[in-house]
Amino acid sequence: MRNIWRILSIFKSLAVVAALTALAMAQQELSNNLSTVDSSLRHKKANVRPDGKTNVSAQLETYRNLLGDAAEDPILLNNLGVRYANAKRFPEAAELIEKAAALAPKTIPILVNLAVVDINLGNFESALELFERAIAVDPSSERVNQMLCDTYTNALRHSKAVECFEKRSATTKMDPVSTANFSLSLMELGETKRAMDMLKDANAAFPNNPGIMNGLGIALFKAKNYLESAGIFSRLIQLSPESPQFRFNLAVSQMAARNRTAAIEQYNILKRSDPDLARSVYNMLFKDKLVNVKNK
Repeated sequence: MRNIWRILSIFKSLAVVAALTALAMAQQELSNNLSTVDSSLRHKKANVRPDGKTNVSAQLETYRNLLGDAAEDPILLNNLGVRYANAKRFPEAAELIEKAAALAPKTIPILVNLAVVDINLGNFESALELFERAIAVDPSSERVNQMLCDTYTNALRHSKAVECFEKRSATTKMDPVSTANFSLSLMELGETKRAMDMLKDANAAFPNNPGIMNGLGIALFKAKNYLESAGIFSRLIQLSPESPQFRFNLAVSQMAARNRTAAIEQYNILKRSDPDLARSVYNMLFKDKLVNVKNK
């Protein structure tokens, strides 16, 4: 019985990190969608190129100076907020873009930008509401509909995510990020076979895509194909050697496949790159040797 609970514990840890991995990938993808509101006159006045290649510090200073004369300008507020977001200063970005959204409540790029910033701050429910507001303005926007579906997965609202993805997939070919998120939500709802079939097709269409491969490794793990799962994660590490989440998933799969030596090797690498994940691996590796100490 103890071995059964140990395997369940291992799987639970893998599932949690799978969700974190999907979340990190989606954040990176969404951040690329941050956009300034089109205004060639204001870009010219600000001496900031719309392509975003100008030095970030110079952009921040330029827009801050402009806002001194136009504190109620939603375009300048939004564009300064985008610069803060690109600098990873998300609380400041949120404050500025929220003001812009209040002044221009039906401007889709501003609503989407605020949603992206909220996602980076972990405010998923607020982001979902903003995407829904943007879709109400333009229900045909494929980009916003995709971001809504992806965010349902990241917010762990898997039933809503599957409903959203199924609606999209009927009319639109999904990209690798959405496919990975769709499959993860399916697995969380117990539809592992359907998710695996989807991921195998996607892996053939998008070879060596980290999100697809990670999802396929998780699906194989859920199907108790531990060796095959570990093989997928081993290839993932070759493609993305700096990813601690993938390395953690590899270690967990190796433990499930009873390759303790290989799992310890991954643990030793994780100690340098992500001490928190390394600690989780250690606790699983040496769970039987841990002793609870009670206060006397």
